Amino acid sequence: MNVHDSMVVRYSADLENETFAMYLKPDTEEGVKEVNFEGVLAHWFEYVASWNVLYDIEELDVKTFTSYFKKVLLEGKSDGSAAVKFQGEFIAAADWVSDSAKREELFHRTPGYISIQDVYWLACCDDYCQFLRYVDDINDLDELGCQEELLQEYAQRKDSHPLDFVRKYLHRDWDVRGYLFKCMHCGKYHLWVDVD
Repeated sequence: MNVHDSMVVRYSADLENETFAMYLKPDTEEGVKEVNFEGVLAHWFEYVASWNVLYDIEELDVKTFTSYFKKVLLEGKSDGSAAVKFQGEFIAAADWVSDSAKREELFHRTPGYISIQDVYWLACCDDYCQFLRYVDDINDLDELGCQEELLQEYAQRKDSHPLDFVRKYLHRDWDVRGYLFKCMHCGKYHLWVDVD
């Protein structure tokens, strides 16, 4: 089937299985046709809109893809152009701070950390904290000398998990992960926890 000039009805990606399906309405045929691709590691569309016409499909190896999009993937974070181009944000949600420039910096120019659920960024002293590291085991907090204080402060947060749950399951054998932050002003540590 010739896909050139076909209208895109919908598409779906299964990145775990490296497959991609497009549902197209060819300009010369009736009905919607399914076109499947295998071995797909990433996909990118320009000008996505309902019933857009498919102009071209390119297959790129990973090296070519990353070099082709280097400016967007690497340099686009610092000036916010990647967030604008892809109409997205690097951070899903965060504590509120009063300075809108700091919110802009966090959401559009700060790469997030890898999280089980959506990335949530903590704040202290009316500024965003520094992300330090992952906490895969509650005992990793002992070295800070403030484990109980961290847990009690975490328990006061909206949407926190119960402390009994965190104490029981924040261990390497469970799908619970902690994220350690540090205030850049007062030096206080803060903890966020999420669950698979």
